[in-house]
Order: sequence, then structure tokens, then C-alpha cells
Amino acid sequence: MYQKVDEGFIGDVLSNYKEKKDRIEKEIQEMYSLLNEKSRMETDIIESVSYPDSLGEKGIRRFGDVGAIFLAYAKLMQEHETSIFHYIQKLVNELDSIHRVMLCFFLLDEKERELLEIFFKRYGGEKYDVRVHLTAGQLDMSDSTVKRRKKDAVQALKELYDSSCSSEELLRHLKEKA
Repeated sequence: MYQKVDEGFIGDVLSNYKEKKDRIEKEIQEMYSLLNEKSRMETDIIESVSYPDSLGEKGIRRFGDVGAIFLAYAKLMQEHETSIFHYIQKLVNELDSIHRVMLCFFLLDEKERELLEIFFKRYGGEKYDVRVHLTAGQLDMSDSTVKRRKKDAVQALKELYDSSCSSEELLRHLKEKA
């Protein structure tokens, strides 16, 4: 499921695509590593409850104590695993959304892509009015024309993004366009 996008998200993707993609992929890998640590943690907890308890009878823990500890542990681990899976799903959705924004960007016409690339990528670190002015100078347009065309290009990208077309269909359109 794709997330809702606005101009800020689109601009962030266009100006920081590689960094965002790499960060999310790294986080997904880290989350899977946490899931893999579960078996090591289970071994640790089983070993820890199998040691003699200085407070127990004759230095041995009662089975009920071990069982209760293990059940509490199993419940916590299940909750932990579920929260990791939910977070991984959130990250995957964000990554899918980023890829879809880029796919829609490449489906725009050349002038729209150029304007958005200059505005968000080249001058993305500048304040809004400065970006407008620098982009206008770069493209030999007035500031008001840049604002209008940027708004139209962002709207066109959002319409493609929000369309009922699957990413595969959008990719087919891109191949046909090439």
C-alpha cells in the first residue's frame, strides 16, 4: 500500500532518492537481523533459568517457576516479533512509495522533469523563493511561470502516483515512451 504523497515528500524523494532508498534498505536488513537474534535469545533464557536458584529448595528452581518465566518470555518475544514485522511492512511500503514517485517522475514530459529536477535536486537546499528565482534563471522563465509550471508538474506526478495503474503498468508505459 502506497503512502499519500505531497509536494514535500516528492521533493524529498527527488532530491535524496539514493540516500532514502539506502537508509530504508539498511533498516530492513537490521530488522531482519533482530528477528534472527530471537533463537539466540531463546537459548540464553533457557540456559539462565536452568541454573540453580539460591532461593529455591535444595538449589534447584521449581518447574513452575521455569515454566512461568518461559511463558512470559515467549509472550514478550511474540510481541517483539510482531512489532518488528509491522515496522518492516511500514519500511517496505515507504520504499515502494519512493520507487513509485521515481517511476512517475520519469513518466513526466521532458520539460516537467527538467523543471522538477532543477528545482528540487539542484537547488533543493535553498529557501523556496531562492529556488524559484534560481530555477527561473536557469530555464529563462519568470518566477511566476516557474511556480505555475512546478505546481502543474507536481500535480501531474501526483495524478500518476494516485492512479489505479499498478507500478508494472506504469513501467510498461515508460518502456513504450522510450
